[in-house]
Amino acid sequence: MGTLPKIRQVSEMIASSHSNAMIEVDGGITIETLPMALREGARIFVTATAVFKDPGGIAAGIQLLRQAAG
Repeated sequence: MGTLPKIRQVSEMIASSHSNAMIEVDGGITIETLPMALREGARIFVTATAVFKDPGGIAAGIQLLRQAAG
């Protein structure tokens, strides 16, 4: 089972139990993967490469991730 179905499964469990828990994803977060994980229910994202190795610098990396999150 891939990561996105797991996020969806846990998100459904959280919703059905009326919990205030939030799902955090750590690793592999890019401007492509962030929107997909967000759609499945993740709400906290740990990033490194997408921020610190962005060709435009750290601020640009953060801005691109914010834009990807919508």
